[in-house]
Amino acid sequence: MSTMSDPWDVGLLTVPPLADTWHGDWVAAMPGYRGLVAALDALLMLAATGDLDAPAVGARLGTLAADGAFRLSRVLRPLRDAAGAGAALTVWRLLAAALPAVLATSPAPRGTPDVLGLAAETAGATGLRIEVPGLADVVARGGSSRLVGEARRLSALLDR
Repeated sequence: MSTMSDPWDVGLLTVPPLADTWHGDWVAAMPGYRGLVAALDALLMLAATGDLDAPAVGARLGTLAADGAFRLSRVLRPLRDAAGAGAALTVWRLLAAALPAVLATSPAPRGTPDVLGLAAETAGATGLRIEVPGLADVVARGGSSRLVGEARRLSALLDR
């Protein structure tokens, strides 16, 4: 159990079994494949019923990742699978809200280029332009790092 106050106590979830899956500790303690499947199932069900506040969940995920509470790689697989299963808009909205905190962290948390890549994929698939604070700052760094390259790719999609 986390020593933090309940990070998900923002009225996001109304279905008790799913609330347990999306509790703040699920990210840090996700137990392998079963946890990934449970997280994906919860995300898809909440997205389908309209009970998921993707921007609020994304903002919290971004804060937790920026604070080092979990590795971004832990959420990539379920989010990528959710996008592939028809929830690209939800995933894009979630990632757009998570990225500002992640991009403001120096050095960027491990896995940030992968998150930017998935954000670009879902933004491109949905065509929805959402401003991502801090993205232009990463692009302005220049260079050929994967982080800057993925930020540039997402920025180009959003500027279309």
